[in-house]
Amino acid sequence: MSSSENTRSLLNDEEVTPSEVVAEDQPITTEQLISMIDIKTQLPKIASNFDTIKAHVVAGLKEYEVTVTLENMAAAKKMATTLNQLSEKVDETRKNTVKIVSAPIDVFGAQCKELVSLIDEKRTFLLNQIEVFNARTRKECLSLLESALKTAYHKFDVKEEFQIAKVADLAIVSNKTNSGIKPAAKGSVEARALECKRFQEKVELRLNTLEGTCYKAGLEAPLVRQNIESFLKVDDEEIYQQKLQSMIKSEIKRFGELEQKLVEKAKKEAEVKAKAEFEAQQRLQTPTTVQIESNTQPEIIIAKAPISQTAHVQPSVKPTGNQKTYVVTAVFEVTTDESEEQKLAGYLLQKFEQAHIKNMPTITIVEKGVKKAPETEQDSRSKREEGSLF
Repeated sequence: MSSSENTRSLLNDEEVTPSEVVAEDQPITTEQLISMIDIKTQLPKIASNFDTIKAHVVAGLKEYEVTVTLENMAAAKKMATTLNQLSEKVDETRKNTVKIVSAPIDVFGAQCKELVSLIDEKRTFLLNQIEVFNARTRKECLSLLESALKTAYHKFDVKEEFQIAKVADLAIVSNKTNSGIKPAAKGSVEARALECKRFQEKVELRLNTLEGTCYKAGLEAPLVRQNIESFLKVDDEEIYQQKLQSMIKSEIKRFGELEQKLVEKAKKEAEVKAKAEFEAQQRLQTPTTVQIESNTQPEIIIAKAPISQTAHVQPSVKPTGNQKTYVVTAVFEVTTDESEEQKLAGYLLQKFEQAHIKNMPTITIVEKGVKKAPETEQDSRSKREEGSLF
């Protein structure tokens, strides 16, 4: 159905004069549209012999006023079926009559819905364009705001680490102008950049005073930024100080425990070292069995101490009771594996202990063929000149 046909139907099929029709290329205002609508209605009227039919129905239903018994059960069921058919026939008549009367209303409803659909279609078309325009304008505004924020960061010397301001909430259509953004929006951007600068100064002050605060609290090794990074940028100064003091106390306790452990470790290491040295000394004094092959008879030289003169000692027959101290020098050769060289002195000391000699002698072992130092040789000659038993 064309729009002109719909209009005529809407106006109860009355003809519309040419002056009432607006040209298709001219916009229609709401007032014009309302003034054009001319609706004439007439309430539906249904004439029937309802009273006559009702009287017949009431009279006819009296014959169905029976008491159901076992004898008339079948007849009662048949009467109920008849009444049901009659009821369905009356209701069907009602529906058909209402449908006929409602037909003009249904047509009118469809025509109005068509007009609403046409209007809503154009409204949606405009709203979609508005949304596209607003989205593009907000995007352009956000770009200008971010550019202004970078300029403000540079102006206030805000380090990249502290460039955390957000301006997306300012990106609205009303803040965008043909030449850029409104002065009020620019002022808000600079205020946010300045707030970043103040926060930067607060954090830098915390870092600059961190070392002194640690020393003042008694911490020998001051904390560094890495230690307090988790709460360094807490905005509330009181919370920051609480967390810092808590960490300093924890570090002081940890260093104290570490120092105690180091002292205990050093003490244990000293004890272990002392024990090892003692055991090594004991091992040196422990008798070691060494296979000694003597190639020569030992040369034994005995001298008095202090030595006054050289004398040959003759074997005494009887003890005289006069106790004297002698210096004894024995020189002899021993052939053994070179790995046993360090054990020779211990073996000889063992022999002196077995002989009940209280004063341990000084033993010098020199490889045969290796010339001794001159003073050593001189001492040996002097001792040999003091007296020999052989």
